[in-house]
Amino acid sequence: MKRELRALDAEVMQLEHRAAASHTELETLAAELRAGEQAQEELTAQQREAERTLFATKHRHEQSQSELARLGLDLTVCQGELARVPPRNRIRTAARGTGKAAARSSGKIAHRGGSGKCPAHRGSGAIARRRAGRARRTLCRKG
Repeated sequence: MKRELRALDAEVMQLEHRAAASHTELETLAAELRAGEQAQEELTAQQREAERTLFATKHRHEQSQSELARLGLDLTVCQGELARVPPRNRIRTAARGTGKAAARSSGKIAHRGGSGKCPAHRGSGAIARRRAGRARRTLCRKG
């Protein structure tokens, strides 16, 4: 009988040891499960935010497309109005613009200033160089 009790005690000890190991493994798996659930919740939140951003971006894209269509229509209307302008006015307007450019390049309008002298060519030395730099920036040419 003692022998049977010892054998049963040994078996109980083995079973308790296996139960403790199983319990530890169960706790580890539970912790991993909680970590996985938390990661899934974070990913779900990120997905929701991405969907909101996508929706907003699609909305902005649609608005841009409708604005582009409206501008295209405006361009068509303006081109139609421009086509109705008599060609003579267009030629006269273009000639006026090229006339000013030609006068500028020939030197008739190149110089400005109250004294009739180009500010780039008044004086001498450092002041003249400074004035020449300013005059070059204003596209003044010596006539």
